Amino acid sequence: MKVTNPTASAGPTLANGADNRIVTATGASALNGESNLTFDGNSLVLTDAVSDTSAGTFIAMDVDFDKTGASTSNNTMIGLNLDMDNTTANSGDNTMTGIKVTPTLNQSGAGTVTLKGIEVVATGDTAPETSTVRALDLTATGGDYTQGIYIATDDGNGWDLKIVSSADAS
Repeated sequence: MKVTNPTASAGPTLANGADNRIVTATGASALNGESNLTFDGNSLVLTDAVSDTSAGTFIAMDVDFDKTGASTSNNTMIGLNLDMDNTTANSGDNTMTGIKVTPTLNQSGAGTVTLKGIEVVATGDTAPETSTVRALDLTATGGDYTQGIYIATDDGNGWDLKIVSSADAS
């Protein structure tokens, strides 16, 4: 990173991050990143510990990806693309998990608790000639025993699978 002619009053203030790998810039003329971030380590860990007793919404990672301008041809937008490959698994028990989400909520006292592992909200528009809105599209291929959806619940007190249609209020 090259900083040209920084001054104490107008230029950015630079501080080394953990292990001298991340630099933070603050001040009126702080540096703006307008390029891709390439990380060449084994893992990227985001740590966020919120210590706030007030009501609020706290977001650990927020990705806002917008395309502007009218399209004159075909488009595909992908907000998050994960590609994993294990070139050789010769023996042993091998497991690959593309995305693992483990929310844990412990509540004591009064109140209502709703814990969602994943929430997907897909919102479309009926203006084009053909419009399909699908909140979840699963494809399972290959393998000796292919499962499109596997659901395991442990309480037995409610629904293991519940599908509610907007056309059926009951």
